Amino acid sequence: MLAEDLQEQLRRATVALTATDGPAPLRGEDIFESNPDYPRSWDEFIGQSRVKARMRAAIASAKQRGTRLDHTLIATGQSGAGKTALAKLVAFDMGAGLVEMAGKVTAEEARKTISGMQDGDVLLADEVHQLGRRGSEWLLHLLQDGGFMTATGFQKMPDITVIAATTDAGVLPETVLNRFPVRPQFEAYTADEAAQIAQQLAARTGITLDDDTAHRVARACRGSSRDMKALLIALRDAAFATEEGTFELALEWTGLTYDGLTRQMSDYLVTLVARCQGRAGLATIASIMGEPGPLHHTEKALMQLGYITIEPNGRKATAEGLKRVRELLGV
Repeated sequence: MLAEDLQEQLRRATVALTATDGPAPLRGEDIFESNPDYPRSWDEFIGQSRVKARMRAAIASAKQRGTRLDHTLIATGQSGAGKTALAKLVAFDMGAGLVEMAGKVTAEEARKTISGMQDGDVLLADEVHQLGRRGSEWLLHLLQDGGFMTATGFQKMPDITVIAATTDAGVLPETVLNRFPVRPQFEAYTADEAAQIAQQLAARTGITLDDDTAHRVARACRGSSRDMKALLIALRDAAFATEEGTFELALEWTGLTYDGLTRQMSDYLVTLVARCQGRAGLATIASIMGEPGPLHHTEKALMQLGYITIEPNGRKATAEGLKRVRELLGV
């Protein structure tokens, strides 16, 4: 027992000596300081009843056992679905500190960040699929062994919970995915749930929104709370630019259409129909668009809207897609 105590003291001393000026974990109400729109209670978190039930059970279990929350993977193909809001609410409910990091983080950057955390704190690894192969290696060590391999050997880290958020879980190696025992399954918001979110955001933005406009906002943003906030702000400001057509002007300012097309989605659809006669391979479409980045999420959205299908010989516009392009081109 004495030897174990000495080892723990040595670990803590090592962490303290090697810690750098990484961000201090946010605690309590400070967790929400970056965005006052984040829900602070489970009742304020609209929709996702299964997700909320799963996470509340995991939190209750961890508190009862006196341990940290199990590592959690929040994966959904839609951006702005509430992944970050969920992670913040979990940390707040656990009474834990929260540190956020996103994208392609190196092992050294992660080590510096985590070394300043405490046992039981939560690390939100957003867009974790962007880590790549080398990043996945240090993440696996952290999840599996609780530390990092350094030039001087293995360094144990505080016993934290990793909440990884991603819109593309399929990119992560299976060995990493298997280290997340808690995986809440997000579902698409219903039209009414999305409208409720729009109403909630409007109230916090100081906007009065009728039910019809709330549903129009929700549809144009395809349930993304992030896009809803941007559209609501544009809608608020548009009233100072014109007395009529404020909603249409707000859509123009945010680059959205009434049915939830972004500019990239519109460009993709017009390219497929007008430039490729309604059928083409992804590489051809991307080349004509001059788009160097991936189009995975754009294609997924267009399929969900019923505008395209993906077939063995390429992408094909549906009848609804052809009709929508005629609307976009005004023909």
